[in-house]
This record gives sequence, C-alpha cells and structure tokens, in this order.
Amino acid sequence: MPVKLGKKKYEKFSDASAAIQKKKGISKDRANAYVASVERKQGIEPRIGKKKTKTTRRKTKK
Repeated sequence: MPVKLGKKKYEKFSDASAAIQKKKGISKDRANAYVASVERKQGIEPRIGKKKTKTTRRKTKK
C-alpha cells in the first residue's frame, strides 16, 4: 500500500523512510518509526502494507 506523506505518495516503506531521513535530518530508526506511525494513522499495518481489518466481537452461545 502506498504511504502518503504530505503531497507525495511513496510506494515502498523504504522510499518513504529515506525521504523523511533526508528532509528532517534524522536517523534511520527514527525515520522508520515516523513512517510506521503515519501508516498506522492511515489504517495500514506498518511494513506489511495491508489495510487493517476491523475485528468483530464473537457471539457467544447461550
């Protein structure tokens, strides 16, 4: 899944991380954490790139 940061869209997690490293001048680990937090806010599992599925409550038998 693409990561949207500002006005740009990055197809890969590593591309988004590298762009953040360059723009903000932070370490690779901190850039990875930043991109992962943005992905979570967009409803995407970090590094997996899949949309989170909504969990439903199981119905119990009576």
